[in-house]
Amino acid sequence: MMLPIVFALLVLVVPRTGEATAQFVYKECLNTTNYTDGSQFQVNLNRILYRQLYNDGSKSIFSNQTEGEEPDKVYGLFLCRGDVSAADCQSCIDIASEEISKECPFKKEAIIWYDQCMIRYSNRSFFSTMETQPTLYLLNTENVTEPDKFTEILGNMFANLTTVATSIPSNQRYATNETNVGNFTKLYGMVQCTPDLSPLLCRNCLNEILSSLLGFMAGRIGGRVLTPSCNVRYELYPFLAEAPSDNGTDASNGSRGE
Repeated sequence: MMLPIVFALLVLVVPRTGEATAQFVYKECLNTTNYTDGSQFQVNLNRILYRQLYNDGSKSIFSNQTEGEEPDKVYGLFLCRGDVSAADCQSCIDIASEEISKECPFKKEAIIWYDQCMIRYSNRSFFSTMETQPTLYLLNTENVTEPDKFTEILGNMFANLTTVATSIPSNQRYATNETNVGNFTKLYGMVQCTPDLSPLLCRNCLNEILSSLLGFMAGRIGGRVLTPSCNVRYELYPFLAEAPSDNGTDASNGSRGE
């Protein structure tokens, strides 16, 4: 069983999308099976990373593609954060594709996370399947002054966001919101699943990691959990490129309008 990866962050200050280039978070080379240099698998992988996924980045926040035939077939997908612009999404995919090739050379399965996007590929089909391993926890080391009250507010916000993400098709399994936690303090939250998941699988994925987050990170002023199929984040500062809406829905959908 793969153990979760935990990072404690003294200060977590992330510029909003468009203010900086893609920010690396973590990578995992998942498969001990290797491909060889110049093999058909490598050719198919390069076509997925540098052609199909990159081209789709200007059209959607999500794409899953296949290339080739067994036993050299490659399955790949990307997911950009729901608020990221087409230009920033495509730029993040470009950077992530380059880095995953460098960081996981000759591996037949890998995943890489950036603040604005995630890319994964494999020699097995993982589309429309809920997977929560590996799990990456990023938590702030500072604590709130009233942890029980804060955790209750946080839990209610994430319950609302989970409902929105799984019940409004145009949201592409993405939802954001902000809520007051004090006279002058706002809590910002986000949930997202890969849009190929069914509403039930998305809900199951979010519930699984939120259960861990609300227990493991209770009282922390900020944190996020990343998995291959879903991710969540909350902060006491705005971390999205656009302000969350009051009802938890997001103004943008997954497709890029022309």
